[in-house]
Amino acid sequence: MQRTRHPNPRRAAMLAGIALAMAIAPAAAQQLRQPSPPLPPPPAPTQDAAPQIGQPDPAPVVPANPAQRPATTAPIPSKGPARQVPAEPGKVEPATKPVLDSAGRPVRGMVKVAPNRVRDTATGRYYWLSPEGRLLPEADN
Repeated sequence: MQRTRHPNPRRAAMLAGIALAMAIAPAAAQQLRQPSPPLPPPPAPTQDAAPQIGQPDPAPVVPANPAQRPATTAPIPSKGPARQVPAEPGKVEPATKPVLDSAGRPVRGMVKVAPNRVRDTATGRYYWLSPEGRLLPEADN
């Protein structure tokens, strides 16, 4: 008994696609080999033309000799949005609120070094403070 083959629609679609690709491929390859037309040259720049959008501004010419450079018109302002740097970088201002011990008595010689952190200037040790300004018991100093 001999079997009859029924056409498979998927196989037929795949064979049709392969045949179409084989017919188009030589034309596409030939088109890729053709040179593209040359681009027109850019317009010559003129001195009085306005700068083009997207192009950087020309760099200003700075004379190499400092004596030939123009003098500054005004000094740099000492006040502005930037924070002022302390006169002596090693000196830290004392805490604005007094540091209190656990009994509530003020402690002298403490310098605030960070929020909720003070340094004892006599011993050089650091201590934690509560938000109220009281020394916290030593845990891991």
